[in-house]
Amino acid sequence: MRPSRLAAAVACVALSGCGAVGGAEPNPASAGWLAPAGTWLSEVSGKMNVPKPSAKFYTGHPLFLWPGLFISPGPHEGYPSRKAMGLFQPVLTLGQGCSSSIGCGPDKPWTIANWYSNCTGSTPDKANYCHDAYQSIQTGDTLSWYMRRVGSSSVFPMQYEMGWSSTLNTSQSAGPFVQTITAGPVFIWAIEAEPWFAINNATIDPSFDMLPQSPYRIWDVVVKDQEGKALNPEWKCGPGAPPAITLDCGWTGPKGESGFSMGFGSESGV
Repeated sequence: MRPSRLAAAVACVALSGCGAVGGAEPNPASAGWLAPAGTWLSEVSGKMNVPKPSAKFYTGHPLFLWPGLFISPGPHEGYPSRKAMGLFQPVLTLGQGCSSSIGCGPDKPWTIANWYSNCTGSTPDKANYCHDAYQSIQTGDTLSWYMRRVGSSSVFPMQYEMGWSSTLNTSQSAGPFVQTITAGPVFIWAIEAEPWFAINNATIDPSFDMLPQSPYRIWDVVVKDQEGKALNPEWKCGPGAPPAITLDCGWTGPKGESGFSMGFGSESGV
């Protein structure tokens, strides 16, 4: 997946001039956590829903929704390029990877794939992304996802794997998507929206009809350190990009779920 450009994509809506994920500042439509010094992360897992899709079916200017696990937290933390260090992402997508050959189309537009940023051809200053096969996924589904160390070694290089499984279709899953890393992951993006279109651009309908029509949520997030001990991150929650995107990092669900809820202007027709 290409680096995010929220400033160009969302045009930051009411956040004029805010930075992009690939730039010097974090994406405002996201929540993240940096592990303390001396700690690296052996596993991150959780659940996410598949929202009601956008009112408008489109291709070529995608919307990516994802959690992520980073080898390094980013240039704003003193690193030259976090993506080239390694970024794992199970990415829920509108507008990319959709084809009739995988059962995707206007009536079922969501796709998902596992992405990694430090594949063959990467350099210290430039990421080269790779991913497994896109799959078409059903609106209303709940996906269980994971990004974790393979085995129990603490010696680098080592392998990490990622994958996901469907609740509605128990035979549908992906992974393990395995990559070799040379340093321990230390940063988590618990939730992020990465739109590649200008929401407040004159070419886009002001009803935000390219955004989902119900919230995107991530919950039951489990984080473990290099010893396999569960951690309790103190998440840094972005302000969102209202009115297009809002973010609640203290969401609780009707069944006791606890996590993050991302709302979209399209839900209320603003």
